[in-house]
Amino acid sequence: MKMKFLCLLTVITVLSCETKKPDLTITGQIEGLKKGKIYLQKVKDSTIVNLDSLELYNTNQFNFDVELSQPEVMYLQLKKDTIDQTDNFIAFFADKGQLKVKAKLDEFSYADLKSNYKNQQKFQVYSQNIKRFADQKLDLIKAELEARKANNQERLDSINKVYNSMTQRRYLYAINFAMNHPNLEVSPYIILNQAEYITPKYLDSVYHSFDKSIQKSYYGQQLNNLVTQRQSK
Repeated sequence: MKMKFLCLLTVITVLSCETKKPDLTITGQIEGLKKGKIYLQKVKDSTIVNLDSLELYNTNQFNFDVELSQPEVMYLQLKKDTIDQTDNFIAFFADKGQLKVKAKLDEFSYADLKSNYKNQQKFQVYSQNIKRFADQKLDLIKAELEARKANNQERLDSINKVYNSMTQRRYLYAINFAMNHPNLEVSPYIILNQAEYITPKYLDSVYHSFDKSIQKSYYGQQLNNLVTQRQSK
């Protein structure tokens, strides 16, 4: 009887392992691709490392099944031998659920991403809005170069005021966005992304506005460490 029970337990264990679903399923299609390689990546110890990769030959579709230790930002990188492609990264927030990627070969980094989980949905909204600030920054850099070339100090002073205002609006937007979503792991990541412009007092206030579970999350702990370092100086 004991042997039969052990055999039954073994069968149940095997079946449960076979039916275990991945934490995150990524499916994608790259229009125009016939041959290439796509990598799934993350940052580890300040270095981008490859977690998985797929060779794509006579197919433009790919799939990754991902096991997660915690929600975090990951990347998809496309490598294609026949074209010089530098802007070939997609950043996304990995969490439990499904992510669908629809991209074009020559515009891979502008892929359409659809997910059924909140962290990526909010990360996408934030990324789209913060890009507007990045575009404005590029315009200001161009205008500054032209003003310097023309030796126009009045124009330079004006550009500097606009730049300072833009920088303030950018980090205030990040703070408000994060504080409006205190129960999502993406929020401390957003603050870390803009931390160089935020005072230690503000960082501490934002950190303590998060839910306890978020304070203990991967990026929540990084933010707490940063706050401690800043306050000790």
